[in-house]
Amino acid sequence: MKERKLSLLAKGRLKEILAEGGLTVEFYEVKDKTQAAGRW
Repeated sequence: MKERKLSLLAKGRLKEILAEGGLTVEFYEVKDKTQAAGRW
């Protein structure tokens, strides 16, 4: 019972982290496009 609860919690956290990560990746991609010439 306890393990199941933990796995559900972990899945929920994963979704949140993935959502945040996706936003971060998008943000960095936009940043990269604006700074592409300077970075590479």
